[in-house]
Amino acid sequence: MGAFRDFKNTIRDLDKNIQSLFEQANSAITRQQFDHAKILLEQIKQQQPKDARWMHGLGNLHHYQGETTLAYHYYMQAAQLKFAIAFDHLGQIESERHNHILSEHYFLSAIQYGHHSSLIPLGKILLNQYRIEDAMGCFYQALEHHNNEAFIPLAQCYLLRKQYDLAQDTLTQALDLDLPNTSHYIAQMYQQQNYLDDAKNWYLHSFQTDKNISSLEQFGQILCAQEQLIQGEKIIQLAQKIEDEYTLSKEDEQLINIILGTGSTFQIT
Repeated sequence: MGAFRDFKNTIRDLDKNIQSLFEQANSAITRQQFDHAKILLEQIKQQQPKDARWMHGLGNLHHYQGETTLAYHYYMQAAQLKFAIAFDHLGQIESERHNHILSEHYFLSAIQYGHHSSLIPLGKILLNQYRIEDAMGCFYQALEHHNNEAFIPLAQCYLLRKQYDLAQDTLTQALDLDLPNTSHYIAQMYQQQNYLDDAKNWYLHSFQTDKNISSLEQFGQILCAQEQLIQGEKIIQLAQKIEDEYTLSKEDEQLINIILGTGSTFQIT
């Protein structure tokens, strides 16, 4: 029994060491210290050649460098060893390629192997396909796993179904959690119900707090719908300039100051 216990402890210590190397490598990747990350991942490979973490780490490294084909290769190797998060990353790549059937397959595999964060991107794919019931099921499950990011897309489902009381309750919870872009969807909720003054206020708040350019454009659209065409068109043009990263004129800067407050400047960070 003593020898078996020592063996288990040795295996546990080895796994802790490999996990530490894996985390250090990922940290190095985010700091763009790619050579250092490669050294750390090579150490994992030397100790455990069949460990999925060095494969997944190389996938992360190449993905971060924009080398999608190589990233895909290493993620696939890790996925073949049932490394859950590798399926998630494969799903993300296929989603970016608009291969939604394949991305759905990968996200489902990630969930099957315990990566519950994949419920949200899977739900968003289903939502975009108007499979609203299925999407809501994903978001409910995500919330059961304490992934609060699901509140926003769940509210979008309620808005599509015109269940405004449920949408408001969900968005209130999102607002309490200070989730990004909540104000934009609150504005959408009011706009759908034709409460245009409330919608304008929330779109402005969204632009002021979240720098949401879509909110600014929607604010301009409402002004145009209310026959304030000159001001509305100016704001829409301003939103497009910011989106396209054009240099703003003095008139644009003045309009920004009016929206954000005197002396303010707008910067995308």
